[in-house]
Formats: sequence, C-alpha cells, structure tokens
Amino acid sequence: MGSAGAPKHAIIAIGSFCLDLNKQQLLREGCVLSLRPKSFDVLRYIATNPGRVISKDEIFQAVWPGISVTDDSLVQCISEIRHVLGDEGQTLVRTLPRRGYLFAPSEPAVQSNSSVTLGARGPGMWWRIARRAHAALPAKLAGVVTGARLGMVLAVIACVGVLLSLLPRENSSKPRSIRSVAILPFEPLLDEGLAHRNLAQGLADLVVMRLIKLGVLRVVPPSTAASLQERSALDTGRHLGVDAVLEGRLYKQNNRLRVTAHLLRVSDGETIWSDRFVEDTNDVFKAEEEIALHLADSMVSKLESNKSSPLPHPNSVFPEANTAYARGRFLLGRRTGPSVERAITSFESAIQIDRNFAIAHAALAESLNLVGAYGGVEPRSAFLRAKEAALKALELQPALAASHVALAFAKAHAEYDWPAARAGYLRGIELSPTDATAWQWLALADAANGQHAEALQNVRTAHRIDPLSLIVSVDVGRHLYYEGSYQAAVEQLLRTIDLDPGFVRAHHELGRAYLQMGRFDEAIA
Repeated sequence: MGSAGAPKHAIIAIGSFCLDLNKQQLLREGCVLSLRPKSFDVLRYIATNPGRVISKDEIFQAVWPGISVTDDSLVQCISEIRHVLGDEGQTLVRTLPRRGYLFAPSEPAVQSNSSVTLGARGPGMWWRIARRAHAALPAKLAGVVTGARLGMVLAVIACVGVLLSLLPRENSSKPRSIRSVAILPFEPLLDEGLAHRNLAQGLADLVVMRLIKLGVLRVVPPSTAASLQERSALDTGRHLGVDAVLEGRLYKQNNRLRVTAHLLRVSDGETIWSDRFVEDTNDVFKAEEEIALHLADSMVSKLESNKSSPLPHPNSVFPEANTAYARGRFLLGRRTGPSVERAITSFESAIQIDRNFAIAHAALAESLNLVGAYGGVEPRSAFLRAKEAALKALELQPALAASHVALAFAKAHAEYDWPAARAGYLRGIELSPTDATAWQWLALADAANGQHAEALQNVRTAHRIDPLSLIVSVDVGRHLYYEGSYQAAVEQLLRTIDLDPGFVRAHHELGRAYLQMGRFDEAIA
C-alpha cells in the first residue's frame, strides 16, 4: 500500500469485529464476513490510521495506486463498510464534508508487537491499568519497580490483556440488535409428497424476497442454509455469521394453510419473536403471498419496535392494496413484456386503493422504466411517467431508497443525465445498502460509461444481496459478456436457466454470448 501502508501488526479488533491483516479477512465471533477486496483495503487503511482526517486523495493513492477512479468507487466502499460494521449512525467512520474521512473508535488505538486493538476492551486499557497500578504502589515499592522491571511488568500485563481481549465476552450487556438473519428451509409437518415440500420451499422463498425488499436485514436464503442441514439451527447461524435464524413449520389440512415461525438469536438461543399464521387455500399462491407478507412484516416490526425510525417500506393499512402490490412484485420478477405490463396494472390497483402507498408508487416507477427499456411502449413517454411516479413516492416518503433508484433510472434514460443517475443510485444505496436493484442498476450505469470491472463488482454485490433474483443473476452474465468473458457468461447464464428454465432474459443473453463465440447453432436455438 505504498509508503503509508499498514503496519506489521496482524490483528485489528473493532468491538466485536476482528480485522485479520494477514489473512485479509473481516471476522465476527470467528465467522468470516463478506466484504469486497477494495472495501477491505479501504477499511484496513482507515483502521490503521485512526483519529486523523484522511483525505480522499490519500485513500485513492493507497488503495488504487496509479489507477484513475471516480469518487463513486470510494463512496460505495465506505457504504459497504458501514453496513457490515453496523455503523449506520457513522460513529466509527465519519464523513467530514470537503475534508475526507475520520476513523474514530470509542478509544484510541494502541499498537503492540502483535496487534492493534480498537475499542473498549483493547490492549490500550491494559496498558493504562498497568500504569495506574504502578502509580498506586507505595513510594518505596514503586521506586524498586522501575526501569527494565517496569517495562517487563507493563509488557506482561499488556500481553495478557491482548489475549483476554480476543477471548469471547460474557454477554453481560444488552445483546446487539439483529442486523442479519438466515432463513432455514421450512419444514412440512406432514409428508404429503413433493407438492407439500414445494409449498414449504415456495413460502420460504417468498419470505426471503419480502425481507430483501424491506431492506433492513442482511438475508441468507434457505438454499444456503440447506447445505448445512446436518447442523442445528443455532450452529447453522454461527457458521453463516448471522445474528438470528428463522425457523418455520407448515401444516396444510383441507383448505387451510397453517404456518408457525420462530426467530432465534444465535448468540444465546433465545426466541425473540414467534407467530402463527392461517390462510384459506382456495387460491394457494395468494395464500402463500399473504402469509409471507404478514410473516416478514410482523417479524421486522418486532425488531424495529425499540427503534425511533420507521420501517423503510411501510405497508398499506389496506390489505387489498398489499395483496395487489405483492402480485405486482411477482409479475415484475418475470421480466417479460406482458408480465411487466400486468405488474403495472397491479401497482396501479394498489395505488387506487391507497393513494399514500409510497412503495407502490416507487414500484410503478420501476415497472414503467422497464417497459420503456424493453420497448413495450414508446420509451420516452414511459420514462417520463416513471419519473412522475418516483417523484410522487419521494413526496410521500423522502427516505424511500426505491424512489431514488427509480428516479435515477428515468433520468438516465429519458434525459441522459448520467451524473444525476449515479448520484440517485448511490443515494439509494446509502439509504438501503441491501437494495439489490440499486446495485444492479448502478452496474448498468458503470457499463454504459465503459467501467466494466466496477460494473461486475457492483452486480456481484447485488447478487450476494439477492441470490434468488433471476434478473440479477442474468445481469452477472451480461456484465461478464460486456467484459469479453464469454465462456464465464455462458456458465453463469446456464446456472440461471437451471433455476428457472422459462426465464426469457437468460435465454436472450445466452444467445448473444454464443454468437460472440461463433457457436451459431446454439445461439439460434
């Protein structure tokens, strides 16, 4: 990292987090957390320079030496760092307008031969204890413990302190808030064959999608947790590095679908939320949507009940509006011309029922953007309507990330205002770092400006956030295509088709990749 590189110390402890400089990993309670390489480099640099203002130019020189990058790259890294550290209030990484950034842990860093520790329980505390103990000695005895002996005493106490600071802490204080959750595969209570298991799987997937849309939690889907099915629920949570795990059980009898769900805190196994949901199954898909909607919202409402800020995406007070909105989200996910047009109708129905349903206005704007991009209607008129819907959503709820993202897309395509579009995507990410669409569309803006490496990084971030999104999975393949990595693009698109053989956009992009490889028969097919 040049002349201002990281010191030789192996570990930086930041509260309950541990930055391992040798292994290039950020961990919490022994679990590796997901952080892009450049974001890790930024965190490493600012964490090894605590307590002083670091200019953007200094970070650029340290992390991107000899490479010309935009401020957006640094903003994205800082946003990801804050999200992973749970530093939404900017108490650790502070932005100083027109000056740079300040990494300010609760106590100053104290460096030793083996580690740098930040926070209330680092070696700095143990050095201070040693000095205070020496100051408290009787004068005659203190006079003996001087020079080399004092240095030895201080070193021994400090080294013991380092070891103690890295041991697991007793949970004597209030448990940290829940910021991440793993959704375990829902369990059918009666084995009614494949249909019942598919019903349980579909319900869990809908819960994941709803939680991702709410944007207040990092969500690990059941497909990931299923690979650890030999472990207990809490062991699975610890292995995945999440704060909580959600267990669900499903029971279908006659025309009634019953679901019970429990949210367990991983640190102590305590049940912090549970609920029971019952729906008629005359329309089984509608029943699944209703239960998933109410389950996710009930759980998040419980988690948010002790906070002063409202949910980012509040529901309508009208159940019919919520149902129309959920139907629209499902249709929008199909990403065909007819399905997007039907999604528009669903969102308009939700708005007719509840004019103040901000997220429905934002979703309408997203749909109008897509129908314009796909050419279902005259593009400019669609983008202008999208802009109008996004502005209405912002009027109703200024901090709604989806509104900023939809407005940015409309500006990019109706007005070719790329700087404003990038600012809008980044504002959406700032408000909701787990908004996969914001990262996905930021990647498209990168590609439009020829920044294919950054585009691929950003779309992969979107894919990590929402691994079940078919369109995001396709876009990973599309950006590999733009980069010229055609074989990698084919492999990614085939994985998407394996998830849903009928997903049109995946076949379209696969054909383009085959064309560039000269595999014409496969491209035509």
